[in-house]
Amino acid sequence: MCSERRLTAPRLLPAAAELSVPAGADVCLPCVASDQPAPHYTWYREWAGRLQPVEVGGGGSGVWWWAQGAALCLRSVTRASAGAWLCKAYNVFGDATAHARLHVTDALRVTVAPLVLVADTGSTVRFNCSSSEAGASLSWLHDGAAAGAGAELVVRGVARAHRGAYQCFARLADHAAHATAELRLGDSAPELHYTFIEQALRLEVLCRCAAPRPDRSALRFTWLLDDQPLDQYRAQHRYFISQESSANGDVVSVLNMTAAAATDGGRYTCRAHNQLGRAAHSARLNIYGKMPPR
Repeated sequence: MCSERRLTAPRLLPAAAELSVPAGADVCLPCVASDQPAPHYTWYREWAGRLQPVEVGGGGSGVWWWAQGAALCLRSVTRASAGAWLCKAYNVFGDATAHARLHVTDALRVTVAPLVLVADTGSTVRFNCSSSEAGASLSWLHDGAAAGAGAELVVRGVARAHRGAYQCFARLADHAAHATAELRLGDSAPELHYTFIEQALRLEVLCRCAAPRPDRSALRFTWLLDDQPLDQYRAQHRYFISQESSANGDVVSVLNMTAAAATDGGRYTCRAHNQLGRAAHSARLNIYGKMPPR
C-alpha cells in the first residue's frame, strides 16, 4: 500500500539556545529541520543590533557549512565570536527560525599567591588559589600528593616535611590548568638526617653526618671524641674534616682518619648547630691498629 508523502514547511529539531565554549575551540551551531521538501538554510549574525547575513568562505576562512547549512561551524572562536546567531530554514511551504547565543570564555587560568613563602618552624601559613572561571573546582597537591581542596590551603605547625612545591589544580568540564608555589623553611634548629653507627674499624675511620641546609642561618658541625672536641683531643694532622652537599641538598660533614690506632677508639659525636639550637648523634667506634706480624 502506498501513501502520499506529506509536504510541509520546515520544523526545526530542538537544540540548545545557549552555548559556552573556551576561546580557541571549534564549535558548530545546529539548525536541523525535518519534513519535505528539504529546506534551504540562511544564517545571520546580530551585529550592533542588526542582523547581517553570514558569508561562508573556503576551508581557511574559519566559517563553514555542515550539510548545506544544517549547522554553522566556527573554527578557533574568540571573544569576537560571542553573541546572537540566527538560522532560517525555508522551503516553498514556509520557513522556521532558530536563535542561538554563543558565549566564549577565556582559556582556563590559575593563580597562586604567594609564589614563594618562607616560614619558620611551628608557624601557620596560607596559600590562596584563584581561577579565571568561577565554577572551576580547585584542589591541591604537595610534592605530588593530595593536600586539600578549595581556594585556600592552610598549613599549620610548619615542619621540614611541609617544605616543597604546592600545586593548585583548577578543573572545569574537560579543561584543566594549574599553578605552582613553593614553601621554604626559615630558621630552625638542625635535624640530623644521616648518621653513623657503632662499628669496628681497622686503620681508617670514615664517618658522615647530614642535616638539611637552612635557608637563612649558618649551619656548623663539630666532631667530638668522648665528649671532647676532636681538635683538642687529637693532633690536627691525624684527622681531616670536610663538608659537602648531598643530592637532596643536605649539608654533609665527613670525618676521615687514616692510620688510626686502637687508642683512637671511643665514643664519637657529630654535632650540628646554628643560632636556634643543635642536634647531636653519638656512636662508639672500636678501632684496631695494624695486625701484629706473624
